[in-house]
Amino acid sequence: MTFHRLMVFFTLLGLPAAHAQNMQYLQATTDTLTFLTWTQAQSQLQGSYQQIRLSTATGGKPTLITRNGTLSGLVAGNDLSLTFQEEILGKGIFQAQGTVTGKTLTLLFPSSGGGFTRSLFSATTLNEYANWVDGMKSTLKTRVAQWEKQQAQEQLEQQEKNRKRALFYAAQEAQSRLKGLLEDATLYVEQVSFALNRLDTGTLRLTGLTLDLDNRLQGDEAFLENMVDCTDWQDARDILQAEQEELPAEFQKALPPAKDTVEVWSVGDRLLQDLSDAWKTYQQAVEASEGQAELDIPESALFTAQKDIEGASAKLKAAAAGDGQEVQARLQKYQQRYRQLMQEHQLDQTCPFPAEE
Repeated sequence: MTFHRLMVFFTLLGLPAAHAQNMQYLQATTDTLTFLTWTQAQSQLQGSYQQIRLSTATGGKPTLITRNGTLSGLVAGNDLSLTFQEEILGKGIFQAQGTVTGKTLTLLFPSSGGGFTRSLFSATTLNEYANWVDGMKSTLKTRVAQWEKQQAQEQLEQQEKNRKRALFYAAQEAQSRLKGLLEDATLYVEQVSFALNRLDTGTLRLTGLTLDLDNRLQGDEAFLENMVDCTDWQDARDILQAEQEELPAEFQKALPPAKDTVEVWSVGDRLLQDLSDAWKTYQQAVEASEGQAELDIPESALFTAQKDIEGASAKLKAAAAGDGQEVQARLQKYQQRYRQLMQEHQLDQTCPFPAEE
C-alpha cells in the first residue's frame, strides 16, 4: 500500500497521520473483518474500529456491510478495558475487558445469555488490513457471480416448470373440450331421433291429408256430375281452381320445415369436423407435455362417436329425402287429377251449357 493510500485510510478512520505507529489489531474470519486501532497516552487510549461483514442473507444478493465507531479505554500493564460506540446516532455502546499477550489481543465481551464471549485479535498493520479488505471484496465478487449464476439457473428451472405446467394445462383443456364434444355426439344422436319422430309424425299427417283430398275430390266429382247450367259450371270452376292452387301449401304443412331438418344434420357435419380437430389438438398437447399428461381418452371413443354421428345423419338425410320425394309424388298425382277433372268437364274452356234466357 502506498503512503498516499495509508493517509487516506487513516483519514477514513478519523486518525491523524502522525500516529502511524499506533497499535492495530485485526480479527479475521471467513465472512467478517474487525479492525481496531488506537493511540495510548499514559493509561488512557482512544481510537476507532471498523467491522466489515460479508452478508449472505438467504436468497439475497451478497453484499458488504460496514460498521464504524469509536473506542476509548484504560490500560494497566497488559490488561485493558474498552468502551465501543457506533457512529450512527451514537447508538450501540458496549464494553469489553482484554489482555495483550505478545501479538495477541484477547477481549471478553458480555453475552446476552450471561457470561462472556472470547474474541482473539492479532496485531496487524494498515497495509495488511487493506489487503484483507481487498480479499474480502474479491470474495464478494466471487459470491455475487455465484449468486447471479444460481439466480439465472433457478430462473431457467422456473421457466421450464412454467412451460411444462402450461403444456399440462393445455392438454387438460384439450381433453375437456374433447370430452365435451363426445358428450355432444351423444346428444346429437338423440336430437336426430327427435327429428326422425317429427318426420314420422309428418308421414301420418301426409296420410291423413291424402284421405281428406280423396274425400274432397269425390265430393267435387259428384258436384260436377250434377251441373245443369253455367252458374254451376262457373262455381265448379272456381272451386277446383282454388283447391288446386292450395295443394302445394297443404302438402308442405304435412312435414316439418325442410330447413329444420337441414339444420339438424348441419350440426352433425360441424360436430364431425370439431371432433377431428379436437382429437388432433389433444394428441399434440399430450405429446408436447413430455409425460406431464397422459392420453386417457382412447381413440376408439372417437371412432365410436364419429360412427354414431355419421349413421344418425345418414338416417336423417335418407328419411328427409324419402319423405320429400313422397310429398312431391303425391302432390303431382293430385294436381294431375284436378287437371283431368277440369278437362273432362270442360272447366278449362267455355261453359258447355246453353246460355240462360
